[in-house]
Amino acid sequence: LVLRHFIPLSQAPDARAVVTLGKDMTFRDYAQGSFRMRGIGNGQTICLFLIPEVEHLIRTELHHQCQPQGQKDAKEVSPLDVPAWLLVNSMKAETVQHSMLSLQELFNVWRKEALKALVDDVRENSPLLPNASPTPKTQAQRLRRFLDAGSDCWIRKCVSLFREPVGYVVPDGFPVPKPLSEKVRALTEENAHFVKTAEARGLVLSVADRMRHTKDLTDEALGAEIVNENEQEQQQQQEEVEEMEESDRRWSSRPPSRGTAP
Repeated sequence: LVLRHFIPLSQAPDARAVVTLGKDMTFRDYAQGSFRMRGIGNGQTICLFLIPEVEHLIRTELHHQCQPQGQKDAKEVSPLDVPAWLLVNSMKAETVQHSMLSLQELFNVWRKEALKALVDDVRENSPLLPNASPTPKTQAQRLRRFLDAGSDCWIRKCVSLFREPVGYVVPDGFPVPKPLSEKVRALTEENAHFVKTAEARGLVLSVADRMRHTKDLTDEALGAEIVNENEQEQQQQQEEVEEMEESDRRWSSRPPSRGTAP
């Protein structure tokens, strides 16, 4: 029996379940899947199935400092190594989540100022508002604002903060991993003109100081983790939809119940 953490199942009092581990699994996922067996410790048991790749990851993470030279992967994985490795994965996931939230906090500071500038510009130049300016600009004049100043146009910089790039420049050499703190420092310097109050300046400095403690996390690793989390979430949603559709098909294919004769 293979248990999925989102399918509630009722099992026999002496049932034994198979629990599999993935490379990105955390202790919370492991506990949720295992405790679908409601009678663990009262007759029900679980059995761990580990593929060689996951065993190698556990050994590398937990025993890489105590392995003798020339005897890699010599130590067997013990039952206590599994929750220890899952807790390490949980801490890594929390680090990635903290970094993502910190970056969002920085962009929120800059986007607030950009949004304020865009709204003020519309109020000043749009002829469609009730309290329009006495000398509003025409549509052609408003469009020219994005072209005359080139890349230094303040309005274009404000709009670019709300855009997500769909293309990336591929380096012509081997990329060198950079700490995430360096990316944060570069972003703060690039968007310094969006910080115009003492409160916003203090918040940016506070977030940048917190990000300096994530030394082991690189920008490339953060991007890979974000993509991986998105793929896992989409896969889980797809599986849930398929399970619901399968359940609906089973109910719709059942013969109608016959009424009792009077």
